[in-house]
Amino acid sequence: MPKVLKNNESSLEAKTASGGLRRSTVLDQLRSCAILLVITFHIVQMSPIPLSGLAGVTQYGAYGVDLFFILSGWLIGGIYWREMKAFGQVDTRRFWLRRWMRTLPSYFAALVLSWLAVYWMRGERFDWHYILFMQNYYERIPFFLVSWSLCIEEHFYLAAPLVAAILIIATPKRILWAPWVALIFLSLGLRYFEWKGSGASDFGYSTTATHLRLDGLVLGFGLSYLPVFAPAAFKAAAKSSIFVVPLALIGLIALDYAGDPWRAVLWPTAVAIFFAALVVVGVSHEGLHGRTFGRSHYFPWTAIAAASYSAYLIHPLAIHVTRKAITLTAPYEGYLYWPAVVFIILIFTYLFYHLFERSSLLLRDAWVPPRASVPPAQVRSGYPADVAVLR
Repeated sequence: MPKVLKNNESSLEAKTASGGLRRSTVLDQLRSCAILLVITFHIVQMSPIPLSGLAGVTQYGAYGVDLFFILSGWLIGGIYWREMKAFGQVDTRRFWLRRWMRTLPSYFAALVLSWLAVYWMRGERFDWHYILFMQNYYERIPFFLVSWSLCIEEHFYLAAPLVAAILIIATPKRILWAPWVALIFLSLGLRYFEWKGSGASDFGYSTTATHLRLDGLVLGFGLSYLPVFAPAAFKAAAKSSIFVVPLALIGLIALDYAGDPWRAVLWPTAVAIFFAALVVVGVSHEGLHGRTFGRSHYFPWTAIAAASYSAYLIHPLAIHVTRKAITLTAPYEGYLYWPAVVFIILIFTYLFYHLFERSSLLLRDAWVPPRASVPPAQVRSGYPADVAVLR
């Protein structure tokens, strides 16, 4: 995995927003777990030898994407609310530009590489809807399937600062939480009507459309308000989250056996609550005690977390390249697949990170730097001391 730059986004945002705070190891751990879960799921799914028993376990790795949603909502919400607290308003144009320069160059690079691969293999025509992030509204995404979650995030990045600004103006502070809860229930209700109309639960529009998957991003963004503006409420949420984690897990197990429509409608919300509780507990515990989920120095959490976006974008292409390459080694392809796919994913991630993601971060910070430094006291009075922004 690539080395983490001293001047990458994490350290820059941390210094700007909090006067030199370090990265959060808990958030690094959670992001690392999310990408490892997703990649493991896809590696097993694409194995040339069917592994039904292992696949039955690793299929839950697909929900690493839901953990990404919570983390993205929490982290960009942290940027938004801290700037709001420090300056009284958020520079929405700068917010958008920094988000887009952080995410779009790598996305378009991966999109071009993915399209070139499918054009070479099956003559796939380029779909210009990918430029506008609309492919997650297809019944079936033709290629670059992992891009569905990026569509949701880009739609959210565009809408979140506008919605937050409106809610701050139109909603009394004591019930500012209510509209965020309403948005989650809106997504839940829309999923119910979608299921009622089609009964579809397979991968496609009914599970990838933005308005049907708002739970995680909205919950993460809304919760990130608490440590900045309501630290007492955040402490209370952290205490209650200790009980929410096992309860949400029990609820997920029950839903897994309940079947549709309960599973199709409630599962994304239950997963979001489970992961949100983990984030709140972890961040609070780290902020108060300086402790993480485990001995972080035994595992390269920071390096994996820093490269997670590149790994997410490029690992499907790496898996397909591996499958194509090892077919030349039959009948040994089943044995070579596992070491080969891990090696190629690591190489592709390293190259992609250094060629595209790292370069875009450097250009972003040179062309659209963060706002002037925030006085540390303004942020530390309301935010756990060890929380820094990863994205």
